[in-house]
Amino acid sequence: MVGWLIYSYSLWERQSPKTQKLYRYIYNFTTVTTLTTITLFNFLSLFLLLTISTLLFVPPELFSNWTALNSKEPTLLNYINLIWFITSLGILAGAMGSTVENADKIKRVTYSFRQYYRNKQLEQEDEDIYDKYEENHSYVGQKQTHREERK
Repeated sequence: MVGWLIYSYSLWERQSPKTQKLYRYIYNFTTVTTLTTITLFNFLSLFLLLTISTLLFVPPELFSNWTALNSKEPTLLNYINLIWFITSLGILAGAMGSTVENADKIKRVTYSFRQYYRNKQLEQEDEDIYDKYEENHSYVGQKQTHREERK
């Protein structure tokens, strides 16, 4: 999930003439650490909530009937495996669902105030450079077609 968020929201600090190598490493390390911490906290919270709800609402008879369990009574390990599987699916669904989230909101959560505005400034400079390149290299001329027109 951490890799997915970094990739989908372009959170990785790229090399730029305005950023020093050391700061780039610090920003990237901080981003990975922040997202990893948040993801682990979410995983543990979901695991705890699913443990409570599974123990309360899934009786041993139901667990045995719905699974290919050899013994009559499920063990604690069987319940932990089930909860681990459901939690992992929940985190995976969260990673896929995170793509509909606003990129600006993700960056505000991940970055500090100063880093967020520094990143915005670098993005704006990249756009300005791209726009200048497009202006200088745009095609000016006749409209081209696939067939020759007769005169």
